[in-house]
Amino acid sequence: MEVKALDEDYQTRMAGFEADCADGKGDGYSCQSAGEFFAVVKTDHERAARIFQRNCDEGNYGSSCFSMARFHITGKGAEQDDAKAFAYFEKACKHGHAPGCYHAGLLKRSGVGTAPNLPSAMKDFTVACQDPGNIPEACYEMATQFLKARDAVAEPKKGGWLPGWLGGGGGDKPIERDPVKALKLLERGCERGHGPSCFNAAVMYKKGDTGVAPDPEKFARYKAETQRLVKVHGSVGQGVRGT
Repeated sequence: MEVKALDEDYQTRMAGFEADCADGKGDGYSCQSAGEFFAVVKTDHERAARIFQRNCDEGNYGSSCFSMARFHITGKGAEQDDAKAFAYFEKACKHGHAPGCYHAGLLKRSGVGTAPNLPSAMKDFTVACQDPGNIPEACYEMATQFLKARDAVAEPKKGGWLPGWLGGGGGDKPIERDPVKALKLLERGCERGHGPSCFNAAVMYKKGDTGVAPDPEKFARYKAETQRLVKVHGSVGQGVRGT
C-alpha cells in the first residue's frame, strides 16, 4: 500500500515538473528528470521528447540536448535524422555536456549527419577526454588518430585543441602520426578503466614505437590491468560512460 502511494506521489510530482517545464518555469534538472521518467518508466518517448526539446532549445540544458540527439539517432520519440542528431550533440557540447562532445566528434570523424572534419572532431574529443569530462573513449579516439599513418591534416588556425599536458599551446599544428602523444592518451584512458586503452598501451610498451622505447615492466603492468578489466567486464571493450 505504501509502495503504491509512493509511486502515485512520484508520478504526480513528475507530471508537475512537466507542467512547469511547459510553462517555462521548471529548472533544468527537474525538466530532465521528468523527461527521463516518461522515457524510461512510462516508455512515452514522444512525451519525453517534448520535454527534452524545450529544456534544450529554451533552457540550454546540455543533458536534454544529448537526450534529443539520441532520440534523433534512434528514431525513438522523434524522427530519425542524423543531421538533427548531430546538431543536438553539438548543442549538448556547447552547454558543457561532455558525452555530447564525444558523440559530436564521432559523427564528425565518420561524416554522419555532417561533413567529415577530423580536426574539429579532435577538438571535441579533447574536451571530452580532459577534465572535467574524463571520458576515456574520447582519449582512445584521439590516440587512435595519432597512431595512424597519414598526410598531415591542418588544425584550425584560430586557437588550438591540444591541452598542455599533451604538448599543446595553440597554433596551426598538423595532425601527424605521433606515438608519444598517443601513449599519453592511452595511459590516461587506462587510468579511467578503459580496457582497450590498457591493451594498446601494453602493446606499445612491448613492441616500442617512434619515440617510445620497449619497457617490459610497464608492459607487464598494463597487461595485468587489461586482464583485470576483462575479468570485471567480461571483455576488453566498454560502453561510453555518462550516456
